[in-house]
This record gives sequence, structure tokens and C-alpha cells, in this order.
Amino acid sequence: MTLWIFLYFAAALQAASLALALWRRPANREANRLLAVWVALAGLDLAVKAAYWHTLEPEWFRAYRFVALLPFLYGSLFYLYVRALTEVRGFRLRDGVHLRGFGVMLALNAHVLTMNGPQLQALSARWVAGEKTIGWWFDVPLFGYSLSYVAAAL
Repeated sequence: MTLWIFLYFAAALQAASLALALWRRPANREANRLLAVWVALAGLDLAVKAAYWHTLEPEWFRAYRFVALLPFLYGSLFYLYVRALTEVRGFRLRDGVHLRGFGVMLALNAHVLTMNGPQLQALSARWVAGEKTIGWWFDVPLFGYSLSYVAAAL
């Protein structure tokens, strides 16, 4: 597992560097800023996973479960990015509707994010032991939601 921790952390650092470069790039400003946010979120996802698997601390597990929800943003951010490239239209307040899949899953997983210490430690221990608590009820909506945005972007 140590190799994966190193690779995740290295990729997170690269994502942070790329996100900064994209944010500052003057050409296609709207599209590049959306892409910068997308890449930064992917980097955050990798950094938190590396930190959790390195320490196996329950508090990092809370963050680990939060970043597990970020893929619900990736499809919609891809759609908004493609739209910004083709229509030269950046993110607007009403585009927040495209974040609702993430919001719904955040609400459905709020119980994990608000668990007390012993409950979180027990859930983390079960996770490390190989007993996954996320299954089809998470994967099916993720693929359906994300693929619908990829199809809309294409």
C-alpha cells in the first residue's frame, strides 16, 4: 500500500500545480477556471485518500468519505467545462443546479460525516478490514448521474 500512497500524494501535488497554472492562464479564462476547479478537486481527492491510508486515523476517514462524494461533481463539471469551451460561457449562479447530485449524496451520507468518535472509529476499522459500506446504492446513481452529464456534454 505504501507505493499507492506515494503515487496518490505525487499526483495530488501535480494536480495542485496544474490547477494553479490553469487558473492563471488568460486564454479561455472561463473554461480554464472550470477545469482548474475540476483538477483541484481531483487532487484533493487523491491527497485525502493518501493521508487516510497512510495514517488510518478515524478523523481522516471522515474526510475520506467526503471526498468519495466528489465524483458526483466530475460529470457536471465536465459538462460545464465543455459548455464554457463551446459557448464561451463561464460558471453562473444558476449553474448551481448542476451541483445537486453532489448535494443529494452529501445529504444521504451526512450521518457518516457527523458521527461521533467511537462510531467513526468502528466504521473506519470495518473499512480497513475490507467490509465496504458503500455498494450498489452509491455506484448506480454515480454512474447514471455522471454518464448523463458526459452524454449531454458530447
